[in-house]
Amino acid sequence: MIKLSKSELRVLIGVVTGGGGTVSNLASSLGVTPGLISRAVCSLQAGGLVKSEKKGRMKLVELADTGHAAAFMRLLQSRPDASLNWLSGFAIEVLIIAAGEKGVASDWLEKEATCSKATLRKMIYGLRSAGVLAKISGGFEVTEGLARDFANAYADWLQFKDQERFTGYSVSKRIRKHVILRTQTKQVPEWFGKTGMTALIESGLNLTPTSYSDYYYSIDKRKRSLPIEEQLVHAIVLSTLRQHAADRTALSMFLATNRLDYGALTYLTAQYSVQKEYEELRRVNELVKRIQ
Repeated sequence: MIKLSKSELRVLIGVVTGGGGTVSNLASSLGVTPGLISRAVCSLQAGGLVKSEKKGRMKLVELADTGHAAAFMRLLQSRPDASLNWLSGFAIEVLIIAAGEKGVASDWLEKEATCSKATLRKMIYGLRSAGVLAKISGGFEVTEGLARDFANAYADWLQFKDQERFTGYSVSKRIRKHVILRTQTKQVPEWFGKTGMTALIESGLNLTPTSYSDYYYSIDKRKRSLPIEEQLVHAIVLSTLRQHAADRTALSMFLATNRLDYGALTYLTAQYSVQKEYEELRRVNELVKRIQ
């Protein structure tokens, strides 16, 4: 789950404002027990936000050298007299989902969020009250640039952490919590699922497999079963990368020769922001039919 507890957020703010320090000093300044600090530091370290080092019997804690840790510091410094309590709970996950250029549809936000509907409503209310989330036609968008930067930097870190030990060619594209990956690596985490051209070839696309494979994964590590329409959309997403634009010829053929749910395709291409590419594939098929 992508979340920060209130105690973790408080400790993180303490690390930033105090320039780091020992566990005992942080406990004293925040008025909590060293045990609570140690537990929070452990979680924050796993999330790439702080780092710690033992010096004798002391444990030194400081802000991590990561993009999202630096983005958090900038966000905090922009609001020196304001509380950041609205960032606790599942707020970061909501921001990641809504941080795209066009925001996110309400139904898609509800589908992607891992919390309950009641908790989601609470998160949305808190973020709107803080002035970082706004309601738009059919959904929501992040209106605070520094909050958007933090959410995207956090998501980027989670995305590439899952790929840090990969070898050979790898390229990936993230849309909110969704990552579509093309890689030569054969050993991937168990929550990765085949998608894109790899899945389409297994479903009958007449194309010779290459040395790489396409995978889908969510940065929240939830494993999903993907319908063929979403696997096709993932292939379209990868074809937007210049080095894989040639895939579109095969994708056009697959679209023309398979029975698919076109309503689902229209909806999914909108959520993955590839409506234009999808319509181009359909126009090519229409042109081929007229020529024949």
